[in-house]
Amino acid sequence: MSEPAGILIVDDETDVAVTLKAMLEREGYKVLTAMTEEAARRAVAEASFAVVLLDLRFGGADGTELLDEVRAAHPFCEGIVLTGYASLDTAIAAIRKGAYDYLIKPCSLDQLKLTVARAIERATLARASQERLVALEAANKTIEQFARDLELRVEQATATLNQKLQELATTHATLKESQQQRDDFISMLAHELGQPLTAINACAQILQRDKMPESTKVEIRSMLLDETRRLTRLVHNLSDTSILMSDHFGVRLVSADIWQIIQEQVAVAEASAERHRFLLEAMQFSPPLVAECDADRMAQVVSNLLSNAVRYSDGGEVRVTVAVVGDDALITVCDEGPGIPKNRLATIFEPRFRLPLSDARASKGMGLGLSITKAIVTAHGGSISAQNNEDKGASFVVRLPLHPQQAGGEAPPPC
Repeated sequence: MSEPAGILIVDDETDVAVTLKAMLEREGYKVLTAMTEEAARRAVAEASFAVVLLDLRFGGADGTELLDEVRAAHPFCEGIVLTGYASLDTAIAAIRKGAYDYLIKPCSLDQLKLTVARAIERATLARASQERLVALEAANKTIEQFARDLELRVEQATATLNQKLQELATTHATLKESQQQRDDFISMLAHELGQPLTAINACAQILQRDKMPESTKVEIRSMLLDETRRLTRLVHNLSDTSILMSDHFGVRLVSADIWQIIQEQVAVAEASAERHRFLLEAMQFSPPLVAECDADRMAQVVSNLLSNAVRYSDGGEVRVTVAVVGDDALITVCDEGPGIPKNRLATIFEPRFRLPLSDARASKGMGLGLSITKAIVTAHGGSISAQNNEDKGASFVVRLPLHPQQAGGEAPPPC
């Protein structure tokens, strides 16, 4: 059971104090009386009350001043003024001091009981509200601390997640790069081995022809041996993936006849291309045309350019001209295809670049031929360029340094 509410009666009239004390104790309250100012202040300091009943004047003291002290010591204590010196001014002053009610002596016991009960109820509600407010503030602080802890955990978890995502992105990029390198390796492998195999196949088809002169057979057999040797070298080079995956091609410079290399590759292309005519011209020099070069790689350059001309032209003539200009040999391959769009001329030699189907006939190539060709020519200290012809088709011009004694002549006109 809860402790009975405490009531302090401050009145210097003994009869009134005793009567009120007896009446309120019968109502179940815990009642103290103080009939002097000193006793009242001592009671306020030593005990706790829900209600204080006080006269405005007792023993020469001012009841409103005591009311201030009571409210300061006990914030939830309600003051009821009970006085025989009622006036509007004193009533207003009491209310301003925080008095709950203002009763005039003598008052009915029922009215007094009702007023005291209501004052206690108000004091109890005020105390409960304050306790709930304190509990709510404590709960809010707990919630705020929990929210801060949760926010910190979320931030830490987010940072960890972002780190994991970054690691996954890095791993994904590494795997994607590895996959791309693998694809590039396979594409390069197919392209490198495909050309000599195509040449070997073309030579085999030529050997199957009826009534072939023996001299031609000897020449074709020689070409087969050359292509087989070239294939063997390419297979050996393909084992070095670091060279294969870069744009640098190692070359072995020896004295070789450029004209003979071009003749052989034109013969191979002519044997395998049914809808094209091949024209080979020597300009401003008399064969042989000796240069310091890698014969296998130069055969690859010419084969790439001839294959490109056949692939991107629907029949017609493929013209190959060889000229000597200064200290360089100029090898030009012209086709009669649709040409190269102007906005593609700057990117035609990039790896994996292929003209879209709207620009040329459908091609199953891997877009590596011209990039490989450029890399080989660059490794020889030369250069390669592409341009459109005035009438139709495109031309590729290779400038290759020659042996010094082969210098002379002017640049040939374009195809």
